[in-house]
Amino acid sequence: MAKFMYLYRGPAPSMSDLTPEQGAERMAAFGAWMDKVGAALVDVGSPFWSSASVRDDGTQGAAGDLIGYTII
Repeated sequence: MAKFMYLYRGPAPSMSDLTPEQGAERMAAFGAWMDKVGAALVDVGSPFWSSASVRDDGTQGAAGDLIGYTII
């Protein structure tokens, strides 16, 4: 079966910037999505923190607005 990588774009508020209720709602929505994906979920993924990109010539640049990934 083919695998697909979802790349999330931001900006997104940090969990520490949300109220406890907003954080719980956000996590519940993501949990419901993971339940719906079911066994197809290969890697729940991770957020990207501070990062940089490396170009073909070895120079560094801004990483852009990617904020995380999931693999299904």
